[in-house]
Amino acid sequence: MERIYPRIKNIQASIVHESGLNVEEIISLNPDVVLSKYGTKWDGINKKIEEAGISLVCIYPENPELLIESVRLIGDVLGRKREAENFASYYDEKMDYIRSNTLIPSDEKIRVYLAASDKLTTAGRDWYQSYLIENAGGINVAESFTGGWKTVSIEEILRWNPDVIITVSYCTDSVDDILSDQRLQQINAVKNSRVYMMPRYLEAWDMPVPESILGTMWLSDKLYPEKIHFNMADEMKRFYSKFYDYDITDEEIAQILKEDL
Repeated sequence: MERIYPRIKNIQASIVHESGLNVEEIISLNPDVVLSKYGTKWDGINKKIEEAGISLVCIYPENPELLIESVRLIGDVLGRKREAENFASYYDEKMDYIRSNTLIPSDEKIRVYLAASDKLTTAGRDWYQSYLIENAGGINVAESFTGGWKTVSIEEILRWNPDVIITVSYCTDSVDDILSDQRLQQINAVKNSRVYMMPRYLEAWDMPVPESILGTMWLSDKLYPEKIHFNMADEMKRFYSKFYDYDITDEEIAQILKEDL
């Protein structure tokens, strides 16, 4: 983050403590606007900010459409509508390509299990990661669940028998952990060595942030290598240059993708 935005080193960070946000300190900074999030976790903070007479803008980017809406809203608030629309156009361009190349019957789509904080935690259908799987042309095997992150059993994973298993960058179980788990050896994803870790850079690519379009592209390429052809190194250079004003290096890309370029 310091390489991309050096000024962050001088930005006050004392409003964040182990116990959470210090709302009183946020108010003492007298900001023009506070960007926050909808949700029970944030209700108390948002209420205090509003009661202090500070302009509050809330987003809830828990699906791709809401992410784009959030980017546009923030662009409007900050006077950066053109930049927001440029991102929306880029997003649509990539999604049009993916959708046009994954127009296949549901029973032929790749079935995906996403391992979140560990291999027995996954995303229900109302969580951003599930939408990302769908956008990449796959089917989330845990789509019957709702309510965000869900704990599942080995037996459920065996019953689902996913074609591909994705671990996120913050998962405590590695790809090797899953491939070597004797309980999972009969799963198609393990038998065919189709277990992958989704990359991250500023943020994990599965999270509801602009970088998640890279996660969608990367995943679609893993699911349908015969149909989707993204040169992720080139795509990353274009993305970070265009939207973060940063020329990412080949060394950084190789480290992120865990590949030799």
